[in-house]
Amino acid sequence: MEIVREIRGRIRRLVKKPVPIETRLAPLPTSYRSALLSMYSAEPQLGYDGQRHELKPDTRISVEQGMWLHELAVRIRPQQTLEIGLAYGFSTLYILAALEKQGRGRHTAIDPLQQTLWHGIGERLSLETPFRFIPKYSTDAMVELYRQGEKFELIFIDGDHKFDSAFVDFQLSADLCPVGGCIVFDDMCLKAIKKVVGFITANRPDFQRVKTKLSNVAVFTRIDQDRRHWSHFKDF
Repeated sequence: MEIVREIRGRIRRLVKKPVPIETRLAPLPTSYRSALLSMYSAEPQLGYDGQRHELKPDTRISVEQGMWLHELAVRIRPQQTLEIGLAYGFSTLYILAALEKQGRGRHTAIDPLQQTLWHGIGERLSLETPFRFIPKYSTDAMVELYRQGEKFELIFIDGDHKFDSAFVDFQLSADLCPVGGCIVFDDMCLKAIKKVVGFITANRPDFQRVKTKLSNVAVFTRIDQDRRHWSHFKDF
């Protein structure tokens, strides 16, 4: 019996207790941490109409992924960041928190359905950090940003997840991403996103894929200008 108790004790010590969400979000500035705690707790959020709305539970990134995105932004120290797909603003808050830490930078989010589908909840989350919201489809918005000569050192693609839409989002993002900048794809669990990532890996030598600890994201760093021959193509 003594041996059994010892074994059970060892097993209990080996089983890790879940880390409270408050502890996991502790590195974030207070205002952003408070906003995220409220959202992860499924508290109704204030919309553009002055009413509080329930959040769809499947429309958010995990705390682990959010903190990873935050740490990436802290490490890159970008002047300009861009997000395709705002929704409720979970990922937005992690990026904004990183910009506030460094005391500079502006975040831009694109979402044509912010008021019709998301009640304007994400649009209201600017807090202390400079934040620009563009209520347009990504194709229109990014072409306009390109014409204005804007560049973004960190781009987070989390919009329409059909293959053709995600592919176009990457193509337009590539024109906005300077050498040294990063493009991040969310939802690698979807075949369409995996296909887009497969194309980039095989056909865009100007982008280098970066290994991450997360299986649901893919990260590419721009290492050169696009110097491919006009007929270049590799199957993938």
